[in-house]
Amino acid sequence: MIIGERLKIVSNLQVMPDIYKIVLKARKFLPIKAGHFINISVNDPSKILKRPFCIYDYDKKTGLLTVCYQIKGKTSGTYNLSQQDGFLTSDFPLGNCFADFIGKHRNIALVGGGIGVFPLYLLKEEKDIDFSVFVGFKDKKTADALSADFKVFKKLSVITDEQGFVTDKFKADGKKFDAVFACGPKAMLKALKSLNLAIPVYASLEERMGCGIGGCITCVCNVGGKNLRVCKDGPIFNLAEVAFDE
Repeated sequence: MIIGERLKIVSNLQVMPDIYKIVLKARKFLPIKAGHFINISVNDPSKILKRPFCIYDYDKKTGLLTVCYQIKGKTSGTYNLSQQDGFLTSDFPLGNCFADFIGKHRNIALVGGGIGVFPLYLLKEEKDIDFSVFVGFKDKKTADALSADFKVFKKLSVITDEQGFVTDKFKADGKKFDAVFACGPKAMLKALKSLNLAIPVYASLEERMGCGIGGCITCVCNVGGKNLRVCKDGPIFNLAEVAFDE
């Protein structure tokens, strides 16, 4: 079920110089899960397409929906509260979600890097799952800012680039898991794939999207020998089937 709504902006807080956390008022008890994303349009007639962002958090009892985003250009930069009329037009929830792949897995590792940690956070709502979280960031300042919320997970390992790679931290843990859920830069996902784990690894791909609804084929990637659209067929795939461009 895709919902098209104008969502009221509750707050838009700056987490870091280029990263914001915007809270929107949606309806209560919507089928939103970790890994889903939302298409948001800005109040600017020159920008026709809505922009896709992952859903960071959703409180089904209050309807509060949180999106974390990084300003990296003119389009995402327009998501500043001062430039809005108090509402954002949106379509959600889009894509598949990590819950689709939980199945009988009860001991799952979460591996995230940089802003790729955002799609993993809402997994806190999945009950009766033993999550072990491994997140990596470029420096301590970024780690402190972006890993703070993840303390809700009982097993949390945080690493910075000067300490090593998050995939190495995960590998060194030595614990046996049923599955791995991951999201992060392509280099991190390649490193995770190269471990050739004997368990399934499901990754949310960070491909650049155009329309976010499968029409423009900007985000096509090779999965299992087929050209699939990250926005429509994903964004979460079995990492073993993803062929990364060299």
